[in-house]
Order: sequence, then structure tokens, then C-alpha cells
Amino acid sequence: MTNTNTIAAEDSSIFNLLPEAIRNGLIAQGITKPTPIQQASYEPVLAGRDVIAQSRTGSGKTLAFGLPSVAKLEKPHNGGKPRMLVLTPTRELAQQVADVFETNFKPQGFKILAITGGKSYRFQTSTIQRGVDIIVATPGRLNDLLEQGAVSLTNIEILVLDEMDEMLDFGFAEDIIKIKGAIGKKCQTLLFSATFPPKVTNIARQMVANPFEVKVASTDTSTGQIDHGFLEVKMGRNLDALLGLLIYHDPEHAIIFCKTREETRNIHNALMERGFSAGVLNGEMTQSDRSQTMERFKNKQLRLLVATDVAARGIDITGLSHVINYTVPTNVETYTHRAGRTGRAGATGKAWTIITHVERREYQFVCQKVKINPLRIELPDAKKITTQFFNNLLFRVNEQGTETQEFINQSVDQIISKLDQDKIKEALATLLKAEASRQIGKSLHVEDLSPAFKTEFGANVENSKFSAGGDRGRSHKGGYGRSSDRGGRFGGQGRYNDRNGGKSNGGRFGDSKKFGGRSSEQNNGFGGRGNPKRTSEGSGKRSFPIA
Repeated sequence: MTNTNTIAAEDSSIFNLLPEAIRNGLIAQGITKPTPIQQASYEPVLAGRDVIAQSRTGSGKTLAFGLPSVAKLEKPHNGGKPRMLVLTPTRELAQQVADVFETNFKPQGFKILAITGGKSYRFQTSTIQRGVDIIVATPGRLNDLLEQGAVSLTNIEILVLDEMDEMLDFGFAEDIIKIKGAIGKKCQTLLFSATFPPKVTNIARQMVANPFEVKVASTDTSTGQIDHGFLEVKMGRNLDALLGLLIYHDPEHAIIFCKTREETRNIHNALMERGFSAGVLNGEMTQSDRSQTMERFKNKQLRLLVATDVAARGIDITGLSHVINYTVPTNVETYTHRAGRTGRAGATGKAWTIITHVERREYQFVCQKVKINPLRIELPDAKKITTQFFNNLLFRVNEQGTETQEFINQSVDQIISKLDQDKIKEALATLLKAEASRQIGKSLHVEDLSPAFKTEFGANVENSKFSAGGDRGRSHKGGYGRSSDRGGRFGGQGRYNDRNGGKSNGGRFGDSKKFGGRSSEQNNGFGGRGNPKRTSEGSGKRSFPIA
């Protein structure tokens, strides 16, 4: 029996409204149905409405504004001025959008040009003089060309601000205003982003007129699934924890996000010293070096990429298995965009964060806002990590094979011919031990990674003190909320009723009566210090759980 709802959905798909050539091109890429953001945005854009659209990273926003915009332009104007302008915060994202447009719209005769820093001025200006239909640009370089009189935007009909929140964070507000002024006349304006914080919303509404608003729920799973998790460690042990995670879980393809350029260099050096296949990506690199690194990472010549947030936008890599936050991101938007690098195009990915006790509040705050309940990740002891390391090594030898130079093969044959069985075993054990020491290094010392008082939350923690959809005002032992008012680090001063009915000032961590938490006998929750656990023998010693 035919499902009538399925037929209705297929008939209403915006793909049926596309020109046949574009539709066939999408099918050839394996794109057979629109994502929710593409379906919801098509008709308003085609009708000429200004649009504010919000959808998670990896949901297909580029085609969401590209397909209806090109349909509205109808056909290219040979040798004319640009009619559509897309602004992006980073060079990588600009090139990615231009590549998507080239693939889908160049066959229809549309000429697309990416204008970004790090590329030849002469090439860009000469291409503009020959005529282009669509420009994809970063605000800084486009303003440079405007000041030189090398480009005219007076014919722009459609202006797209892609990831506007990040453009404002990067300080492009003034550049965007100048570009709007250069366009002069009223043009259709489309704002697309994964997040719209209040400060962005206020500015955005000044740039559009009677906008059509589209918001696709972040819980939509059509674009894949992301499993969130965290590993809690002592201060200064992030690198040991990272190495333990990489060795034990052996991610196939991962990005490690850092806050600073120096951090990326230090971590990259540590990984290279231990034999990991890793690259680094940060803002101090030349465009050529960044492009080469990204190409090697996309081709899986590099398994790991250590990056700052300059890479958080514009990386579209199918099959990225892991995103690892070396420290807790500074805000919700950063976390959202980082995590969105994985779990794309229907795949499943993992977003892990390493946290310390001083970052507990920040991380719970992010989880509350993103509405996730992450899993607590535990690392086993050093012996199990080493065993897993050897298993991973043997797997690569058996399944993937290794390429060795001929003289190495000859040396191995000579050694085998001169040693008896026991000596061969001894030599192999020595080599394996040396390789394990080189790669594992300090990460073998994992027994003392975990803080003395572990955060009592996580989807896999019994009696967790945290719920992603919970009410902040609800009382939790050592939890985020207060009985009535907000308090602590994110809410200023507040009041908290303890079990005896008394009140205390809302403190930063909620770890005792003095700081506004529950009594010390009761408080052992998130952000709290609480009492140390006792051993089963009742010796009074603290029990330090193995992370």
C-alpha cells in the first residue's frame, strides 16, 4: 500500500521546482532531497523576501540560499557587473561556498569569483573586468578592492551574510556597513547562521525589512548525529588526557580545537614527537600553507588537525569522526560551530571536551544552552591503554599494510636469519616497548589525571546532578540552579535555602554554606567540592578515581 504522506512530501519538495539541469547535478552528487532549512527557505527567497535563517552547522545552508537565489537571477548576464554577493567571515568558508556554487551553477553559465585575502589582486581585478555574476568574499579584501575602484556593487540584487555572528566577532561590522553603502540601492538581504545571539539579532534586524524568519530545531537529525562527551582532569593535565584519548580511542579523523596559536603549536609538536600523523592550522600561517594543510587533511594524509577557531568555519569534511575541545570553548556559539564539524551529511560523530575543575561551570553552562546531556568519558589504567595501543598498531599492519623501503626489508631478513626464536621475541618486545614509550610518553601516567572531587553529572552517571533541559531554578546538590534566584559565576548574587531552612549568599562554586551551597555533608555535586569519598576499609584516605 502506498503511503500518501510520502507522495505528498515528494510532490512538495522544492527540488521539483528546480531547473532540470541543476536537479540532475544534485542527484549526481547523491543529493536527492532537500534538508529542512533548504525546504523552508526556498519560496521566501524566490519571492524576494528578506530572510533571517538559523540552522545548525552542516545542515545545508549554502544550497539553502544558493538554489533560490540563482533561480531568482534566472540567467547570467555575460560581461556584466556582479548581481549577487555572499559575504563570509573566513577565507576557507568563502572558498567552500564558491566551490559549491561552481559545481552547481557554473554549468548554467554563471560566473563565480571568490575574493579573499592571500590571493592575487591582479587575478581578482582582471576576472572582475571580464565580468562575473556572483562574488563570494571576505569583507576585508572586498573593501580593499572597493577603495581601489576595482569593483562595483551597484548592480547587486541579492546580498547574503553567511555566518553573520562570526563576522561580527571577527570585527567586520564596519566593513559590512561600508559594503552595504557601496551597494547603494535596496537589495534583497539574506542572513544565514547557526547561531543568532541577541547582539547579532539586534544588528541583523537593522539590515533587513520585514524579514521572513526560518529556524530549524537543533534537534533535527536529518544532517547526522553528534554524541557529546567530556573528560574531567586536574589542572595542567590536559595534554596527558588528550594523548590518552588519542591512543586508546584511536580516532580515524579528528580536529583538536585550541584557544590560541601558541597552544596549537605546542600540541602539534607534542603529537609529532610521538609519531602521530598531525597538521596544524592557525591564523599566523600563509594562505598557501593553510590550503595545503587542509588539502592533506581532507585527503586523509593527516589523521589529526590541531586548529584555532579560524578553522571552525569553512571546514566541510565528510566522515570527520571526532571533534576534541582541548579546553572548554569560551561561549556557546563557539561550541556549536566546533561540534558542527562532525556528524554531517547523515553521519555520526563525536564531540569531546577536556575540562578542569575551574571550567566546570562554563561547561555546564554551555550544555544547558545547547540542551545536551554529555557522556562522562573515563580513561582506563596505563596497562590497558598500552594494550590498546599495540592492538591498534597490529590492526594497521594487518588491515592497512605498511610501505617500507627495500633496504629495511633486507635488514629485517638478515636479523631474522641470525637470531633464534627467543631472541626474535626479545627484539620485537624491545622495539614495541620503545615505540610505546615514544608515542605514549607521559600519557601512561593516567591514574592521577582525575581531580579529587569529580563532577557528578553526565548521561551515564547514576543520580546525575545535571539535566540538559532542567530548570535552573530547581535545587540541586552542588548544581547549577538556586532555589529561587540565579547566582554564582553566571548569575551574580543569589539566595539558596539549605536543608535547615537557612539562607546563604550565592557563591561561585556552591561548595559550602559559606559560599551559598548546601551544607558540606550534603554537597558533592557539580561545581561543588563536597566531602572526599572513604575507602571500603574506612581508613579515612581519599579515594582518587582513575580517569
